[in-house]
Amino acid sequence: MFACDSKLTLYLDLGDINQFRRAPLDLRKYLKYTAKLKAAYSSISNFIITERLRWTTLEPRAGPFEHPEDYKILYNDWPYALDPQITHLVCWVKFELAEDPTTNRSTPEAEKQMDDFVTRTFGNHLPEGSVVWFKNYKALKSVHDLEHFHIMLHGASESFLRAVTGGDVPMVEKVGI
Repeated sequence: MFACDSKLTLYLDLGDINQFRRAPLDLRKYLKYTAKLKAAYSSISNFIITERLRWTTLEPRAGPFEHPEDYKILYNDWPYALDPQITHLVCWVKFELAEDPTTNRSTPEAEKQMDDFVTRTFGNHLPEGSVVWFKNYKALKSVHDLEHFHIMLHGASESFLRAVTGGDVPMVEKVGI
């Protein structure tokens, strides 16, 4: 697993992802900025679709992870307080990642789809044990209308991050608040 951050590994192993927190100052900035976004765009989802993803349609062109226009990897705009060598990315998708209605957790098929994608996209470029991913269950999602999951990388190079995110910069750096 992720040997560099024992808290992260423990939370993921236990399925206790609600323990991830933003630093207090970052949380205040996040709340202030998202309030502005909601006022300007009526929802965080609208902002993400129009400004971050720049998607004109949410209809997928193909099956899960089959067409590059059906997913986009960006930095988490407001990452959790973790080891500074960990990069927190979000993979936004236009297709459903199925959940079991009794557990609110991803189905085995959806888990395999995400795992195969993460392995193909990141695992072949980074050392073993330096990539983890998770999908928030519904109660923890801050953006409910758009399907997405989280990817954390340890020690990824700037050039690899630029390539995989298309040169993205997290909003926390863009807005400077």
